[in-house]
Amino acid sequence: MIEPNLDRLVPAYVREFEPYIPSKPDPELQKLYGCDHLYRLNNNENPLGPPPGAQEVIRRFPPPRGAVYPSGDSYYLRREIAACHGLDPDQVLVGNGANEVIAFVIKAFCGQGDNIITADKTFAVYEWVAVFSGIEARVVPLKEERFDDRAMLHNIDAATKVIFLCNPNNPTGTYWSRETLKAFLDAVGGRQIVVVDEAYFEFVEAVDYPDGMSLLKD
Repeated sequence: MIEPNLDRLVPAYVREFEPYIPSKPDPELQKLYGCDHLYRLNNNENPLGPPPGAQEVIRRFPPPRGAVYPSGDSYYLRREIAACHGLDPDQVLVGNGANEVIAFVIKAFCGQGDNIITADKTFAVYEWVAVFSGIEARVVPLKEERFDDRAMLHNIDAATKVIFLCNPNNPTGTYWSRETLKAFLDAVGGRQIVVVDEAYFEFVEAVDYPDGMSLLKD
């Protein structure tokens, strides 16, 4: 059998991508570090498990429903989320984790020749998805472990479609204050999509930490 020429078939931006090496399974890490429990905060896992109400719903879930596809557009879930946050259901997008939503955004708004802007020490999936889609990722160095808002604005050009901000930032733990974030959004002026990733917002107690949902209504 003739082997396919992968160097010809695989795009250069995929061939040149640095492979991701996942961490070892929990039992292996427990043996390595001599511990009984692991809390993977980097995966945004809840060490307490599902709340009692969710556990009760799972217990009452009829087994035959497990073989049936859910609503393709998360019809009821989007309405519940929208009602909780005072939004319209059309403003809510549900995905299989943040990675899928990030991919949706990049694929929906970016084409060949476009670019996204992110930081060098932040959630790496923004850059990975862009590069794997053939989109330039402009990676701006952090300044004192914080997003450098001025440098990010300086990197914007006519081909910039999406800007990713992690707030609070993973892994540095720094955050955009409401004043700084509002000034940044005003400077962008709606010419690009600004994604504010608040996956770890529960860990922030600062009084000047902004509520991203409220910014939608400003």
